[in-house]
Amino acid sequence: MKKKFFANLVFIFNLLLFNIFLISSSVINVCELCNFTKIQDAINSAGPSDIINLSKGVYNEKILVNKTLIIKSEFENNLVKIKCYNENFCLNIKSDNVVIDSVTIESNKSSGVYIEGNNNIIRNTIITSLNEELDEFGIYMNNSFNNVLSGNEIFNWNYGIYNNLGKNDKISDNYFYKNSHAIFNYRNENTKILNNTVKNNSYGVSFLDFINPKTKSSDVYKNIIEKNYNGVLINGTSFINISSNKIYNNNYGIKIEKNFYFLNANDSLIFYNDISNNQIGIISNGSYGVINFNNITNYYNLINQNSLYIDAKYNWWGNCNPEQKITGNVLFDPILGACVMDTNANKNCIFPHDTIDLYANVISQVCIEKVLFEVKIDNNLTNYTAVPLNSEFGNYKITLNSDDLIPGKNHFWSVFAYDCYGNLNKSNLKSFYVNRETVLSVDKQDPDGLNGWYITEPLFRLQNSDAKIIFYKWDNSKELIYTNPFNLTDIPNKPSKSAGILKLKFWSSNECGNESEKTKTFKIDLSDPVIKDVEPENGTTLNKKRPLIYAYIDDVYAENSGIDESSIVLKINGDEVNKKIYEIVKSDLIVRYYPEEDLREGLNNVTIFAKDKAGRSSELTWYFYINSSNIINLNVYSPENKTYDTRIIKINLTSDEKVSRIEILNEGKPNSKWRLLCSNCDEFGNSKKKNILLNEGKNKLIIKATDFYGNEKSVELEFFIDSVKPIIHSTKPFKNSFFNGSDFYIKYTEDNLRKITLFFGNENLTKNITNENCSSGKKQECSFELETEELKDFDGKKIYYWFRLEDPVREIDSKKSEVIIDLKKPQIEVTNPLNDSIYSKNEKIQLTINVTEKSNLEFLDSLISEKWKLLCANCDHYNKAIKFSRGDHHLLIKATDKAGNYDTEEISFKII
Repeated sequence: MKKKFFANLVFIFNLLLFNIFLISSSVINVCELCNFTKIQDAINSAGPSDIINLSKGVYNEKILVNKTLIIKSEFENNLVKIKCYNENFCLNIKSDNVVIDSVTIESNKSSGVYIEGNNNIIRNTIITSLNEELDEFGIYMNNSFNNVLSGNEIFNWNYGIYNNLGKNDKISDNYFYKNSHAIFNYRNENTKILNNTVKNNSYGVSFLDFINPKTKSSDVYKNIIEKNYNGVLINGTSFINISSNKIYNNNYGIKIEKNFYFLNANDSLIFYNDISNNQIGIISNGSYGVINFNNITNYYNLINQNSLYIDAKYNWWGNCNPEQKITGNVLFDPILGACVMDTNANKNCIFPHDTIDLYANVISQVCIEKVLFEVKIDNNLTNYTAVPLNSEFGNYKITLNSDDLIPGKNHFWSVFAYDCYGNLNKSNLKSFYVNRETVLSVDKQDPDGLNGWYITEPLFRLQNSDAKIIFYKWDNSKELIYTNPFNLTDIPNKPSKSAGILKLKFWSSNECGNESEKTKTFKIDLSDPVIKDVEPENGTTLNKKRPLIYAYIDDVYAENSGIDESSIVLKINGDEVNKKIYEIVKSDLIVRYYPEEDLREGLNNVTIFAKDKAGRSSELTWYFYINSSNIINLNVYSPENKTYDTRIIKINLTSDEKVSRIEILNEGKPNSKWRLLCSNCDEFGNSKKKNILLNEGKNKLIIKATDFYGNEKSVELEFFIDSVKPIIHSTKPFKNSFFNGSDFYIKYTEDNLRKITLFFGNENLTKNITNENCSSGKKQECSFELETEELKDFDGKKIYYWFRLEDPVREIDSKKSEVIIDLKKPQIEVTNPLNDSIYSKNEKIQLTINVTEKSNLEFLDSLISEKWKLLCANCDHYNKAIKFSRGDHHLLIKATDKAGNYDTEEISFKII
């Protein structure tokens, strides 16, 4: 390792030194009109590190380079040709640090380049033999170190490159073809063979050591080695690293053999190569190296002719049974690859709008990168990434929807499994069938009515060439077997003219199972609208000149198309009514119209035309008479326009003569409707008591009588109902308490409060105060605050008080409570501290306070706090020392008696 590092360091140093030479070098041109027309003359004249610049042309000469020079073409496309005939070598490099760049060397019965020096570079150069029998060497490096051969094209040689006893050489990015030996290494060390293309040679890359294993530590990396007899040959050498190469279509991919003296080629590492499509991938009769992480897929993958075992674990052999193409003592387990053990589907065939699950069992001794299912759909191959799972059918699965597939065809599929190294294993081909969909056709391609409705009976056909049986049914009726085209004979709501909106369900059946139901909805209307229930009735006589014109337009069957409201035409005595006259009731329609002018006395006629949404229509004309001489006389005795304390109200009314009906409407009730009291009658509640239940609060009733001609008489009534008594929840002041009259309080519930009156006094004198501004509602509160003047007659005495609540129909009193009236304020005398006194900060202040009656005594230090502090409760004297903070203090001292009367004193002092 240290030797290799030192060699690389020397090589880099030489390159840096070479670049320094370039800075101080001279340029010598060689051309027909230049000072030098021969390359050798220019070399002989040049100094060390000079640049010899060659113009395009052919130079027929043998060249010896014995100085550090750069010899290059003026152009980069190899327009300079150096040709020689019957010479040992066309170009002999004896010196170090020589660069040959972008020339073409052609020889005939000669060898190309002979390198004896070190640290030389040959790049972008074409080196070829014109001899059909192949001249010996394209490049011969003899005991030469640290050379770089890069970007060259070398062909038609016995040896493209012969590296004899070399060390630390780099051969990269070259193209070798039509050589007997492309790259031949004999007893060299640390040779780097990188990124070359080695094609159509007898031997590609060879390492030989006929004496003892000196050739070692060489790398063959990222080369393309194809269509050779031997791709890589290792003969008696050791420590050859072959990695990341593409070695394919050779007779022998890699051949490892003993040398002339039967010495083994040992300790070679063969890693990460693609060794495929060779007749024999690897053959060995003398090796105990390591062969790992390769793709080895050939006619014969590995043949070991030695008794020693070869370590060939962790390779991909093209299939999961590597022993079939391995011969000899080979340790191949575990193998790379993701192995498709078997594949299956949950169905052999599917119906439209169905799914199919495809499964694969995939195993690996290393790792599984991905599993793809390839499905052929309409001659296109589509890949689906599988989902891993744990199932009895397999451990990878995809689900296909038939909507993405082609009906009436077999679909072929297989599974591709990749391990983490990109190795692929493919399953055998399988298939499944996608059934055709059952197709429904109708003899009328488009509905013959309006808005998608059929108005004549259609004929239906069902077709499916993949079906064994085709079924159909109407809505949720029983299923039928299709044999011939059918009509509406079997619909559930017979007769057929009542068809309406129908759902036809159909499906097929065969060996695959049952197709999913398909549903097609048809709108079929075979009936004309019916105009009925007309008012006034045909041939009747009315005494009202503006009677209700009414008709019910029935679409007959509930699921027919419905009446087209825009089609309605109403004519009275031949004149069309131009305004909205209808109400929609589901799919039907009501015509309702009151004439805006009086109709004529005598005979009148009405005509209504209507069309349904399917395009069917009807028209009806009828007649009636008007005689306006009769008028209804309606008398209502109860209810009256007053306030009631009950919701059950007596009703009593009469008519001078019998009428068709008497109805009542409560307009004060939301969503109220006319209610029939009696029909063919002349009274209600007069001969026999009748009651009606009405709403709390304001009620507005309309009582209407209609005679047999349609004439009407109405009476309107308004009255108020308050059936709920007031509730008193609580009152204050409390019983037997002292009170100064500051807050008489009541809590109550009453929705229709008129007023509240407070009564107070004794057996000698009683007073009262009324408040008409108290609120109505639930759990309301109201207070009365009395002046001293109103209570002075009762000072020091017991009184009774109570509240009276009044609503529109009643009065309710609260319980009487006894309290003691006390209007006298307590008097405070503060003897200490003195006002405007000054005290020391360490001194407690003595508070001495006297009160004329027992009270709650408290103080507020207004400059310090807004919070009152209690000194004593129910006391008439206080004498204690209290400590105050430094600064000004202003004390408010308050005494409050049991009745709420109070007195205050103010004291100011300062603490220093």
